[in-house]
Amino acid sequence: SLVTVLPDKKNKDETASAQPLVTASLHDSLSTRNELNQHAAVVVQEESPIRIQKKKGESIHLSGTVDQNEKKDDKSEKESEDLWASLALSAGSYNPGSSSKLGYSPAPSMAYSPNGSTAGSPAGAGGNKSSIGSSYSAGIALGMRVAERWVIQSGINYLNTRMSYTSDIISVSSNQAKAFDANYTSQNANSAVTTTSPYQINSTLEFISIPMQAGYLIVDKKLGFQMNAGVATDFFIRNSLQDQSGQVSGFTQGAGSDSPYRSVNWAGLMSTELSYKLARQYRVSIVPGARFLLNSVSKSSPNKSYVMDIGFRFRYILK
Repeated sequence: SLVTVLPDKKNKDETASAQPLVTASLHDSLSTRNELNQHAAVVVQEESPIRIQKKKGESIHLSGTVDQNEKKDDKSEKESEDLWASLALSAGSYNPGSSSKLGYSPAPSMAYSPNGSTAGSPAGAGGNKSSIGSSYSAGIALGMRVAERWVIQSGINYLNTRMSYTSDIISVSSNQAKAFDANYTSQNANSAVTTTSPYQINSTLEFISIPMQAGYLIVDKKLGFQMNAGVATDFFIRNSLQDQSGQVSGFTQGAGSDSPYRSVNWAGLMSTELSYKLARQYRVSIVPGARFLLNSVSKSSPNKSYVMDIGFRFRYILK
């Protein structure tokens, strides 16, 4: 006869309840293993020197994070000086462009008229003007980069040139003797001009100058070097004549239609600039240069002066 064995209901229930526990345990084990694998992968990635280069030049780890140090270095290298303001000072020598005789003679025996002609003696008699004087200027400027290696600069400067020489002619106006510059006919037609004993005269010309220069950056690093060239518009302020000995009074002539000096003059500019970047926003420069007057400052004289100087610039970088 067949005997049928029925499963024990209690054992069946225990097996059914144990199965979810085994499944949960297996799931926990797999999760833990995945976490360990991921942690190991991160450790390997952090220690690995391998980088994936982006198109922009940034480096990233295999995990996809950007290397912050390399990104910072990239940014510093790309920082440029696009706009700046500067304070400029310069000093040098001034040459009037001629050693023409201005009125000193060993035995003065002639009278001069304000237009430079002489009475009783050939025109142009007299002594020599000193060949070299002094010059200095001060001002502010604004510069801007217009291309990778090209910059433009402009601003406003005060320009002062001074000469010393011997003269033996004076102007007499209202019974007062005044210093006189025969070459520049620095007195008006109402003044009587005559000779006197020789005296030392200082002649100072003052201008407000507006330069415009283009510069090419040959070296564009922390240590920079560039070439500059351009023109300047010089607005005449005044000419002052002073007798060093005090024998005669000083005289000052300003600009105007009746002035012997041109109100507006033009000058050519050339210079080199050696600079050093002190910090993110500061750069200092040494600027040797030359200024050539394109026309005579005097309406009656053909002399064209020039200045050779060396300047100092302190630059504040705006951006």
